[in-house]
Amino acid sequence: MKKIAIVMFIMVSIAFSQEAENQSNTERPKFGIGLSFDRNLPASILSDYWNFPIITPLAYSMIHVSIQITPRLRIEPEIGYYIKSDVVRETNGSSYTSESQKFSLVQLGTSAYYIKNFDKTEFYYGAALGLIKINQENRNVSHNPPGIPDQVHKDTWRRTDFYFGPIFGAQYYFSKHFSLGGEVRLVYTIEGEPKEDFGGTGGDNTKSESSKSNTDAKLFIRWFF
Repeated sequence: MKKIAIVMFIMVSIAFSQEAENQSNTERPKFGIGLSFDRNLPASILSDYWNFPIITPLAYSMIHVSIQITPRLRIEPEIGYYIKSDVVRETNGSSYTSESQKFSLVQLGTSAYYIKNFDKTEFYYGAALGLIKINQENRNVSHNPPGIPDQVHKDTWRRTDFYFGPIFGAQYYFSKHFSLGGEVRLVYTIEGEPKEDFGGTGGDNTKSESSKSNTDAKLFIRWFF
């Protein structure tokens, strides 16, 4: 963890020092909106508590807001949201049971990077950091005949993870406003303490600390104005 933090500090320091040398060539800042596409959800949830069967969706998308501070320095806040739910119903005579599972995550972060232009191609490197809020819920309801109260059982699980790491990317400008590119990140994730509640009886909330690192590749589409 310390080594990754040192690498990030060095990369960001280099980017800002190089930018200081280009202050005389500053231009009007550019703003843009981008979409990124990923095969998988963030790696920190691949070992989720109930092994909910939605590990590999077709695509996980995030929205990025590009703010170009100077011709060589850009920051890019990012937000991602994903939700998945399933309902299963089993009938037994005059009564039936319904079971629902719901999974959701919200990802908030930002990145800052140094830019190097070669004609219509742009290369960049920097660092990203943020948090991921994860929620899972399993609800089981036994629907009984009239006069007999229904039985409801609900389990919940929540966790907040933090991530950071260096990024490297490139994009090609098809016009002044439109670009297509890709990005690779080395992501270091610190998993938060899970908060569990099994049917209102609490859960195993033993304090623990876990972390993992992985590489992540994204496809980007950006529109500048």
